[in-house]
Amino acid sequence: MKTKSLFTLLVALMIAFSAKAQTQFDLQFGNPTYKEVVDSFCVTIQIRSSDEQVFSIGSHTFFFNYNTNSINFPTYQSLAFDSTYLCEVAPGYNLPIYFRPRLGASTDSGDANVTTIMNLKGLGCPEVSGEWIDAGIVCFAVIDPTASVNLQWNTDKTDVNYNEDLPRHEQGELMGLDVRPDGKEPDADNDGLSDALEAELTSNPDSNDSDGDGILDGDEYAEGANNDTDGDELLDILDRDDDGDGLLTADEGTTDTDDDGIADYLDPDDDGDSVLTADELPTDTDGDGINNHLDDDDDGDGFPTIDEGTGDVDGDGVPDYLDAEVTGIEEELVRLLAVELYPNPTNGDQVRILIDGEVQVSTLKVYNVKGALLQEVAVNKQVASEALNLSTGHLTSGIYFINVYDAASQLVGQAKLVMTR
Repeated sequence: MKTKSLFTLLVALMIAFSAKAQTQFDLQFGNPTYKEVVDSFCVTIQIRSSDEQVFSIGSHTFFFNYNTNSINFPTYQSLAFDSTYLCEVAPGYNLPIYFRPRLGASTDSGDANVTTIMNLKGLGCPEVSGEWIDAGIVCFAVIDPTASVNLQWNTDKTDVNYNEDLPRHEQGELMGLDVRPDGKEPDADNDGLSDALEAELTSNPDSNDSDGDGILDGDEYAEGANNDTDGDELLDILDRDDDGDGLLTADEGTTDTDDDGIADYLDPDDDGDSVLTADELPTDTDGDGINNHLDDDDDGDGFPTIDEGTGDVDGDGVPDYLDAEVTGIEEELVRLLAVELYPNPTNGDQVRILIDGEVQVSTLKVYNVKGALLQEVAVNKQVASEALNLSTGHLTSGIYFINVYDAASQLVGQAKLVMTR
């Protein structure tokens, strides 16, 4: 009689289960944890009802795949569905509902499954609701912490039943996990940019140098920065000439020619001489073996390009910084008399001018290196190895030229003055 009652109960339960609409379940990998000291990576297998219908779980198989290049040799610890779980036992039988779950895995293919089989038909526990339940923890040995674990469910083989005799629950969402064991986003080429970001940027997630310019993608792109140096609407990560100066990034490299803190491949003026690199290519005006874009004195006249500028003092069509015959000031090339200044350099308010030769000096003129007249002093004095005094209190630090003119307004001598304020 007791056996008949139990049978009647089981039949009733089966009818009750079959009468229900099939509920849906979700699965996910939660709580990813990397223990660097022991090179271990663990995740929790979690289940919930995705349609808010509460159901009792029956026999089930959680089947998943993983990236053996990142993690391998899985182990499993059950948290809810095993013989230690305090759920119902059949009336008159002192037996647990479940066999202990078993883990099967292929360390070659990265296929794994955790299977739990009900011991008795028609009795299920525990109940699954809309809240995530921790079914168990899977741990792996870490092979490469920089590679994505790529934990993904096998939707064809994953199976959750009411019990052994009744249909499966319907699958809702089976959420995989695509992270690196160290917690960073997947970065297949290990260039510092996640695969997701590279997809957004249209760069190559399988190459750490998408444009082949010798600079790693991660070094050419920074979150929140201006990543289009030359403004050509092509990101540096995809641009073979990042600064748009006419030289390939691969040829300029990370050298910083004028030590301004900007690498040449990002600097439109590599030598910092105020003339753009694009305007100095590809010439070596003074033949010193240094191309103009890297030469701070392009014409080799002893005056820095930045001081001479792009003007054309003598009107010969050659800008001053490329014209060795001018120094950026009004002058004749022939100096008739030797002129010395004392003290020189100076930070004082006056210099003495010594002229070697007898001449009637009418005027002294002071120019800066760009040829601008700053001061004109009338002298009208006959000198022969005699000193003249010039006020310099108004001059700031820099290089100046003192021109000496005779009574006919002809240039008869010149000297360079260095002020050090």
